[in-house]
Amino acid sequence: MAHRLEAPVIRGEVPGPPPVFTDAPDWERDFYENKPALPSAPPVRVDRELEDGDVIDFGGGARVVGHPRP
Repeated sequence: MAHRLEAPVIRGEVPGPPPVFTDAPDWERDFYENKPALPSAPPVRVDRELEDGDVIDFGGGARVVGHPRP
């Protein structure tokens, strides 16, 4: 399961967004810029795309709460 806006990234259809360091402390930016390259995660199947307000059959009915990207 994945939010419908994130599903194409998880399936490997489009690249994920770059990190945003607008309000990040300098140490966080330095850490990211100097870390070794990490391999990309392999694409995986998304069985169900979710929207804000959807209810999934988990724990007696969990309601999906969407959170916009910064």
